[in-house]
Amino acid sequence: MRSVNADGTALHSMINYKQWLEEPRLVCGLMSGTSLDGIDAALARIGSDATKKHRLEVLATETLPFAAELAALLGSLISDFGCSLQNLARIHTGLAYAYADAVKTVCARGKIDLSQVSAIGMHGQTVWHAPKAITLDTHRFASTLQLGSASTLAQLLDRPVLADFRAADIALGGEGAPLVPIFDVQFLGQAGRDCIALNLGGIANVTLIPASQDDSAVRAFDTGPANVLIDLAARNFCGLAYDKGGAVAMRGRELPSLRDVLRQEAFIARRPPKSTGRELFSHAYLQESLARAAVADAEAEDILRTVTEFSAWSIAENIRSFANPAA
Repeated sequence: MRSVNADGTALHSMINYKQWLEEPRLVCGLMSGTSLDGIDAALARIGSDATKKHRLEVLATETLPFAAELAALLGSLISDFGCSLQNLARIHTGLAYAYADAVKTVCARGKIDLSQVSAIGMHGQTVWHAPKAITLDTHRFASTLQLGSASTLAQLLDRPVLADFRAADIALGGEGAPLVPIFDVQFLGQAGRDCIALNLGGIANVTLIPASQDDSAVRAFDTGPANVLIDLAARNFCGLAYDKGGAVAMRGRELPSLRDVLRQEAFIARRPPKSTGRELFSHAYLQESLARAAVADAEAEDILRTVTEFSAWSIAENIRSFANPAA
C-alpha cells in the first residue's frame, strides 16, 4: 500500500493499521469498480471500543457518475484496450480530479470540513488485472493496474491519500483481490459463529470468516461475475446501462444451452485463492458464449435471464464447494 501526503512524502505512521485504528478518526473511502457506473464515496468515523473491537459509523455516502468525456475514455480503454498512451495519462490524472469532487461532495453531505478527514483511501480504477504469473526475462510475476494519481489527489485536497492496495497485495504474493477481508473480519466477524461476507460488484467475491476469527484461517476470493455480464447484455441487447431491479431478466426464460455453456467456465470450479475481472468476463466472452450455445438471435430478456441466473449460480457453487473450512 502506498501512502502520500499533499507534499508527496510517505506516511510511514499509517503502516500499522491496528495501531492507527486505536484512535477515533474520520476517513473517506473512494471506489470505482468494474461496473463503470461511477464513483462511490463514503465518509466514516472509525475507532475502537473499550474491548479493542473496531467500530465504524458511516456519516455520509455519495455516488457520482463519471462525467461524459472521462466515461467515454474509460469505456474505450476497458472494452477494447485500444486507448492511446496520451489518453491513458489523461485518465490517470483526470480520475484524481473526479475523485476530489467526490470527496468534497460526500463531506458536504456529511457536514464535515475536509480538514477534519484523517486520510483518504483511493482504490483507483482497475484497467488490467492478471493475477496469474508470467515470466519476463528472468523474473516471474503477476500484475495489476489501477489508474488514478494519488499524488494529484493529495495535492488537490491537501489530505493524506492511501492507494495501490491491489498492487501491494500482489507484491506480497497475493492475488490482489478481493480487498475487503481485513475489513470483513474486523467489522463483520462474530465470535463463535462462522460468517460469509458477500460483495457484489462487476465481479463477486466472498470472505469466509471462521468462528475463531483467527486471521490465518480467513479465506477470501472472487467467485466469478456479479453484474459484469448482466450489464454487458443489457447494453448490447436492450440499450440500457444496466437491468434496473432485474426487470428485463424477470420477463425472460432461461436458455438451457447458454446455461450449460456458461457453467463450463473453468474459473468457477478453480480452487481458491483466485481472482478475475473483465480480462476474462468481457464483451468477447459473452459473444463467444452466445455463439457456442447457438442463441445469438435469442430474445434479449432470455439472454438477460440466463446470465443473471448464471451469476447467482456461480456464487452459490463457490460457497457450496469452498466454504467448508475442512474442504
